[in-house]
Amino acid sequence: MKKETMKNLPDKEKPYEKCIAYGPKSLSDAELLSVILKTGTKDLTVMELSRKLLTMPNKDYGLCYLHKHNMSTLMSIKGIGKVKAITLLCVLEISLRITQSRLEDKVTFDNPQKISDYFMEELRHLEKEQVIIVLLDSKNRMITKVVSTIGTINSSLFSVREILVEALKNNATGIITLHNHPSGDSTPSKEDVIATKNLKEAAQIIGINVLDHIIIGNKNYYSFKKEDLI
Repeated sequence: MKKETMKNLPDKEKPYEKCIAYGPKSLSDAELLSVILKTGTKDLTVMELSRKLLTMPNKDYGLCYLHKHNMSTLMSIKGIGKVKAITLLCVLEISLRITQSRLEDKVTFDNPQKISDYFMEELRHLEKEQVIIVLLDSKNRMITKVVSTIGTINSSLFSVREILVEALKNNATGIITLHNHPSGDSTPSKEDVIATKNLKEAAQIIGINVLDHIIIGNKNYYSFKKEDLI
């Protein structure tokens, strides 16, 4: 049986020609990836390599779950070297920034749903807990966001001191903290409740308002403000 290569395909099935003729929307997920990857290997065509990327041997697969990969996991895939890994990571970062930039003008930092929508794709795929601090001015506009700590697979390193240092350094009057639960369940742990209480009490002493703590799960979130716990 003749091996499938890009050259052997009829023009209407080649991703580049198909895109020129019908536009990028006509391309399948694997075809889009093949355009980005450009080349395959001695043993795999670029289309086969693209399909392999989309069907990694775990319960989550498809374009959406490419965000779970980092440099080392991408390079562990036969056919993905440093250049291809960097290219993929940069494309994924661009997609994340496009999503956030579209939402940016619509985000009001007193609306837990909109805040969680803004950070959902950034946090929900992570395999370790990560704390993000959103620092606000007196009108609740975002001054900046800071990645505070990255924890183990089970717990984040929620540092009250570090959060307040960042707030003071940026002249913030308000804080919203977010972190993810790699399990996908956004229900707060006892430690999350205690850490939030400690942060609010410490911040009040120096005149900074903790407006919310939002936990991001897999397409779900928990807002301490919404639940009247802050």
